[in-house]
Amino acid sequence: MSFGSQFGNLQSKMFPVYFSLVVACCAVSLASFELRSAFIATNFEVATAVAKILNYATVVAKLLRP
Repeated sequence: MSFGSQFGNLQSKMFPVYFSLVVACCAVSLASFELRSAFIATNFEVATAVAKILNYATVVAKLLRP
């Protein structure tokens, strides 16, 4: 057996592992992007709700002023 045939055999064995690793990394990257997008949307919704509450509070305070 020569070194070349052993290396070729190793390549054919490692290709599925390499492909699986690339797919797993892409999946983790996509999932983290989705999570980040959801987190930003949630923060925006919370900030909007707080702004509405503060706006209502100022309107009520103006109405209650003598």
